[in-house]
Amino acid sequence: MIFAETQFLWILWLVPGLVFFFLVTERARRAKLATVIDPQLWKDVLPEKRDGRRRIKRVLLVTAVALSLLALLRPQWGYQLAEISRRGIDLYLVVDTSESMRAEDVRPSRIDRAKREMKDLLAMATGDRIGLIPFAGEAYVACPLTGDYNAFGIFVDEIDTDLIPIPGSDLSRALLKAIESFKKGSIGSRAIFLLTDGEVTSGKVESMLKELKEMEIPVYVMGIGTQEGAPIPLRDGSGFKKDKEGSVIISRLGEQELSRLAVETGGRYVRSVVGDEDLEALYVKGIKKVLESVELKSGKKQIPIERFQFPLLAAFFLLLLEALLPEARKIKFPGKSFIPLVFLLLSPAVSLAWTPFAFDRGNLKYEKKEYEASSKFYRDALEGRADPPKVHYNLGNSLYRNGRFEEARDEFLAALKSEDPSLRERALYNLGDTRFRLGDLQGAIESYEQALALNAGDRKAALNRDYVKRLLEEKKEEEKKEEEKKDQEQEQEQGEKKEGEETDQEKEKEEEQAAKEEEKEEEMKPEEKKAPQKVSPDEGEALLESLDDDRSGAIREMVKRHTKKKETEVEKDW
Repeated sequence: MIFAETQFLWILWLVPGLVFFFLVTERARRAKLATVIDPQLWKDVLPEKRDGRRRIKRVLLVTAVALSLLALLRPQWGYQLAEISRRGIDLYLVVDTSESMRAEDVRPSRIDRAKREMKDLLAMATGDRIGLIPFAGEAYVACPLTGDYNAFGIFVDEIDTDLIPIPGSDLSRALLKAIESFKKGSIGSRAIFLLTDGEVTSGKVESMLKELKEMEIPVYVMGIGTQEGAPIPLRDGSGFKKDKEGSVIISRLGEQELSRLAVETGGRYVRSVVGDEDLEALYVKGIKKVLESVELKSGKKQIPIERFQFPLLAAFFLLLLEALLPEARKIKFPGKSFIPLVFLLLSPAVSLAWTPFAFDRGNLKYEKKEYEASSKFYRDALEGRADPPKVHYNLGNSLYRNGRFEEARDEFLAALKSEDPSLRERALYNLGDTRFRLGDLQGAIESYEQALALNAGDRKAALNRDYVKRLLEEKKEEEKKEEEKKDQEQEQEQGEKKEGEETDQEKEKEEEQAAKEEEKEEEMKPEEKKAPQKVSPDEGEALLESLDDDRSGAIREMVKRHTKKKETEVEKDW
């Protein structure tokens, strides 16, 4: 037998306390009665009273209370099988574990950034089945599709660049593994989430595009790295990876290829950035919005059978018997004896809204990682608690674990009203984490520094503060580079526009000049034009006289004379 509500076990200590109370009160009653009447005369003076019946009633009452407390513990034994199902999609996380993922152009490194992105995705996921496929020179299914996010997180923690001993980066093998695992899935409710720097050294991704399109499997890509790139540290930390010529290899983010892969398969591409904007763009606004959730069966689960009805029923009959059993010989109306019976009938409703225990119930649910249920109990505990800052702190932790960061921030701020320095320091630390999740890097730094002011030895707060400072500096540098890039593009556009205007002006000038020359030629006087060359009278007569004898010879002689100084071509039909 097990108990579902183990936090109430200490209530069972009330049973011996109740017995002790009844013994003390009975002794006090008898002592007080002895001061008035001699105990030897009790039977004569009070013949209708019976001490035996009084003791029986006390035993019945104590036993009924004990059984009621036992029912509150929800005893369970035996199991029944139930089909577990949820609505969601099938999603494979394909993560690059090649050597280039050790590059540190994103802090702390590309592979660590990819692991953090996957952990943040688990906090956002609701109802989906998620699988994991790491790849380098080879690929394999590290975790098949599952709805157990805690188990999936264990596999994520083991991801590293030395996970696969075969060097290289064969993306085609990883996509093929995902396709083979998706063959039994529903069309329109499955996708691939790729985390890589885009440096593919082997395999043919082109061959996978056709099959991905046919199976309607979109690929959502998150690029890890920068276009400027960074050298690849060696595993032993002795330097950086070099090529055959001895030059240091610079690994850069291949955005063009990754964007093309995402677009052609119907997915989307984003670059990994600080905060959750990248995940919201891919998962919330992309995968969850585009794909259709279907009924996903997670198999059968053993559910324990509740047995609280039996002790509760026994307690009911014992209280009924105690109420009907009189202390005197004559049976009288029990009157106030029905009050415990009424309390028992209302005990299920009272136990559900019993605020003094809501805080403990919330703690138990939190330990079981049932954060939604723990949040509900903490909110109930806020009504009537004498120490609300502690409740606000625990409620903030539950909301944070459930991915509701804005609400968690408000609860941590409320917990800062506590006079306990330790609680305020922990609330400030968690407030820094929450603000980091919300993308408020400056606010996170301030919270960490306030926590360090209360506890200078908090090493985690110092590390987180330094890490967020580096990220903030990187973000500012990226924004500065983007602004410079935009300015350069604007200057280039203005230069091209100016050159185009100058070219148009030159063309207009040439056209105007040509038009003027044409007008000038048209206005030229007839006498200025060359007149045709005339034949002298003597030569004309000689020509006419020779036409009858030798026309061709005369013409030839004439042509020779006219072309002696200037050689010209005589047309055939002269």
